[in-house]
Amino acid sequence: MGELTRREVDQLLIGYRFDFRSNQLQPEFEPNPQAGKEYRFRAYRPAGRGGPAVAMADVQAVMTEAQASEATRE
Repeated sequence: MGELTRREVDQLLIGYRFDFRSNQLQPEFEPNPQAGKEYRFRAYRPAGRGGPAVAMADVQAVMTEAQASEATRE
């Protein structure tokens, strides 16, 4: 059906820090020792099942949608 590739990110999310005074949640990151490593996957569908092409979501589109959703909640 399709081939997908996932690449390891440069930074790993390792935790969060919460400041009660400012009511802010801050993510904490550290370098990813596997940064840049690629994993390849093959996507399949059951025989006889049609549908749209398989693809990974565009990161920028996902981030834009998440930020818009967050803005409407504030």
